[in-house]
Amino acid sequence: MAYSFLLDNLDLGIATTLALGMTWLACRLAIPLAQNFRWFDQPDGKRKLHQAPVPLLGGMSILVGLSVSVLLTHSLGIFPFEIPTSQWLGLGITSLLLCGLGLYDDLHHLRPKHKLVCQILAILPYLILCPVIPSIQLLGVTVSLGSVGWLFTGLFLIAAINALNLIDGVDGLAGTVSLIVFIAAAIHATLIGSSDVATLLMIASGSLAGFLIHNWAPARIYLGDSGSHLLGFWVGAFALVSSTKTVTGLTLSVPIVLLSLPAFDTALAILRRMLIQRSIAEPDRLHIHHQLLNRGFSPAQVTTCIAALSGLMAGFTLAGSYLQWEWLSWTGCGLVLAAAIGTKLGGAEELKLLKEWWAGTLEPIVTEEELQAPRLEQTTKPEPLPTQPQAEKQVA
Repeated sequence: MAYSFLLDNLDLGIATTLALGMTWLACRLAIPLAQNFRWFDQPDGKRKLHQAPVPLLGGMSILVGLSVSVLLTHSLGIFPFEIPTSQWLGLGITSLLLCGLGLYDDLHHLRPKHKLVCQILAILPYLILCPVIPSIQLLGVTVSLGSVGWLFTGLFLIAAINALNLIDGVDGLAGTVSLIVFIAAAIHATLIGSSDVATLLMIASGSLAGFLIHNWAPARIYLGDSGSHLLGFWVGAFALVSSTKTVTGLTLSVPIVLLSLPAFDTALAILRRMLIQRSIAEPDRLHIHHQLLNRGFSPAQVTTCIAALSGLMAGFTLAGSYLQWEWLSWTGCGLVLAAAIGTKLGGAEELKLLKEWWAGTLEPIVTEEELQAPRLEQTTKPEPLPTQPQAEKQVA
C-alpha cells in the first residue's frame, strides 16, 4: 500500500512538473510571437502604470501548456482520467471560446454589454455538456435546485470570470490567487474522494506556476483579458466541481469562501459605481490592490499581501471542510473581510458614499474627461454668423 501511495504521488509530481515546463515553454514562444504581431498591453499613465508595452498571450500559453500536458499524461498512461468525453469537450470548447473572446477584447475593446453577451454564449457548451449543480448544502440544510441548477451554475461562472478580471491589475496577482484556489480545491477534492478532479487541478496548478515564472513582477508577459477570462472560468468551474458530492450536492461554503476576496472586491466596485451613478463596467483605481499601491507597496508586495489573505481564506475553507464545521469557514471569512475593512483596504470609500447617500448629500461624480469636454467644445465652436442689422452696417 505504501508503494502504491509513493507511485501515485510520483506520477502526480511528474504530471505537475510536465505542465509547469510546457507552459513555461509556451510563454517563451508566445512573447516573441506577440511582439511580432504587436499584441501589447500599452501603458496609459493612469490605470496601466507599467513602464513599457508588455506582450499579451499569457492566457493562450496557459491553455496550450495545460492541454498538451493533459494529453501527454493521459496517452502515456500516467493518469488515465475517467472523465467522460462530453465533459472534456464542454470544458475545452468553453475554455477556447473564452480565451479567444478575451484576446479579441484585448485588441479591439468590446463594449461591456457585448462582452457580457459573448461570455454567456461562451459558457453554453459547458452548461450543455457538463453536469450542473443539482442541489446546494448550506449549514446542514440541503436545497434542491432542479432546473434552476443551470441558472445557478451559469451565474456563478460569469461572476467568477468577471471577479478575476477585476483583480488582474498587478503583476502576478490574478495568477497567484488562482493558484491558491486550484491547490485548495485539489486538496478538498481529495478529501471528498474526487481523485480525477484533484489530479486535473494539480496539473492546472503546475501550468499556472509555469506562467507565473514569466508573470511575476516585473512581468514579461501578461494574462490579458484572454487569460483572466480563462482563469476565471477554471476557478469557478473547478471550485464548483471540487465541492460537489454526488449525494449531497454542492457544499456552498467551499466555493464562496475560496473566492470571497475577489468577490468582495467586485461587490464593492459595483456598489461604489452605482452610488456615484457611473457604469458598473467603468474602471477606477479604488480596488484593494490600488489601495495597497497608494500606500507605497511595490507590485510584488501587493501580490504577496493579497496572496496571504487568499491563503487564509483557503485555510479556513479546508479546516471547515475537514472538521465538517461550516461555521468555521464562514467565521474565518468574516474575520478576514472585517480586517480588510478595518484597515481601509476595502469598504471605507463605499461606507462614506453610503452615508452621503443616506443623508441626501451625495452628488454624481464628474470625471476629469467630462470636465474637459465643455472646454474642448468651446475651443472648437465656430464663430456665430452676424445678425441682420450687423450685416447691413458692415455693407454700409
